[in-house]
Amino acid sequence: FICDPAYGSSKFGTIGMEKLDGIIYVKEATQYDRPSPSAMTDLITIKAKDYNNTCLVDSAHPGLIRDLIDRGVNTLDVKFGQITENKQSILSLMTIEAAQCVKEKRIRIHPDFHDLVAQMRAVRFNDKGTPDKTELTFDLGDCLLMGCNFLKSSNIEIVVVHTLD
Repeated sequence: FICDPAYGSSKFGTIGMEKLDGIIYVKEATQYDRPSPSAMTDLITIKAKDYNNTCLVDSAHPGLIRDLIDRGVNTLDVKFGQITENKQSILSLMTIEAAQCVKEKRIRIHPDFHDLVAQMRAVRFNDKGTPDKTELTFDLGDCLLMGCNFLKSSNIEIVVVHTLD
């Protein structure tokens, strides 16, 4: 289960994904306007159980990460600004990987997920080759990027597993 938290001007995006026989399937994609933090923590705790009790979260939200860990959810934080060994940003790498999944038809997104489909169609790229978020919100898109990267291979270097101390 993947989430891109937002409690202000953008939306809180959540996506459930799984990989079967080399194909990534988006099983659910929802975004929420100005949700309460406690309601989202409750929702993610329940939803994560459908995905091996694992949740990927944008690392910009340490409070949510801590709350999920305290509730026993295997929470992985994704650092969008991290730089790889090849001097490439994780966001750039995730963008390339997701675009490759789409190009090679290794991802299935049901047309009923209107918000996700709309974000994927409308996204434009900036000079760095990453989604230009100045023109539109890309909350579900960010979830998709994280999920594709995580499910693609063992690119675990982009996430940090937190454990209870």
